[in-house]
Amino acid sequence: MTGTWRAATATHVGHVRARNEDALAADPARGVFLLADGMGGHAGGDVASTLALEAARAALAGPWPQTAGLNAAVGDAIARADQAVRARGAAEAALSGMGTTLTVVLAPPGHGVAAYGHVGDSRLYHWRSGLLRQISQDQTVAMRLVRDGLMGRAEAPASPYWHLLEQPIGTAAAVAPEVGTLDLAAGDVLLLCSDGLSDMVPDAMVGDLIASHADAPAAAAAALVEAALAAGGHDNVSVVVALLVG
Repeated sequence: MTGTWRAATATHVGHVRARNEDALAADPARGVFLLADGMGGHAGGDVASTLALEAARAALAGPWPQTAGLNAAVGDAIARADQAVRARGAAEAALSGMGTTLTVVLAPPGHGVAAYGHVGDSRLYHWRSGLLRQISQDQTVAMRLVRDGLMGRAEAPASPYWHLLEQPIGTAAAVAPEVGTLDLAAGDVLLLCSDGLSDMVPDAMVGDLIASHADAPAAAAAALVEAALAAGGHDNVSVVVALLVG
């Protein structure tokens, strides 16, 4: 497969928050896409997200000649991000306890696969031919209760545990990221987003908006952010939209 990526990012502080604690990046030439959402209400959320993203991006400098090593590279990038946030928090008392989510995609052009790694409740979606699938699992206490059969999925958003992260980057005793691989085809769209989108806009609408702008990542990214703001914009909202062109 010889596909190349076209990608766009968009972010907004929203209508409620005083500052934007999201960090995001897209490098379509290397097939590297990242998004981090600093823990709201905690000291240094914006610092944590930026540190994590930059450490992960540096770890994914490549090159990547073999598909077999992509998952390991993603796992290593997340480990380095965790180390960077943890070290800064230990060195500066004002930043002690800071943490962040982190979602990483490594999909070098020509490989035909995307390796991904994920910690927290930001999300990775895969869109193909009108079908949107959530790939990452929300790593919150509420969703753990759902997966264990102790809470209904419909109840989860109203739970006090909905945004309680199980293992934030920088603060968990030991981070065990979700790591996996996706097969890719020309026309596929990958969406990384903070919960400022997923909490405000139903998946069905997200899929429709991507379908309406499937060949234009910048337009899709802008439309998704606008939809979250129109729904209330209760949090920072950030998206990375990447289209694989055959």
